[in-house]
Amino acid sequence: MEPYITLNSKDLSPEALRDLLAPEVAQVTHIHLEIRRFRLPETAVLIAIVGSIGTGLGALITGVLKVAAQKGASTVVLQGRSGRKVEVPANTPLDKIGEYVQLAKQLDVERIEL
Repeated sequence: MEPYITLNSKDLSPEALRDLLAPEVAQVTHIHLEIRRFRLPETAVLIAIVGSIGTGLGALITGVLKVAAQKGASTVVLQGRSGRKVEVPANTPLDKIGEYVQLAKQLDVERIEL
């Protein structure tokens, strides 16, 4: 099974988040966005299936930060499988995003929240 990351937003539906994020990650062929429904039909989340944690994770985090900045969010939260969380400023300069990508790899990120 390929690694996947759950993407959540307090203000956007999974469908809206997918539509905003899709153009940001379209050039990366090993990222697939899909909506998964759990238990009840109204319980849905956006899942990013990342075929290559290297470039795929970087493109995903960059795309999420762009969407967050467009929507006026101040931070994006990266949560690792251990539960550890790191807040990333939505307006992080492109030259600093690599540091957060490395941190996300160390965390073994499983959830990104806008």
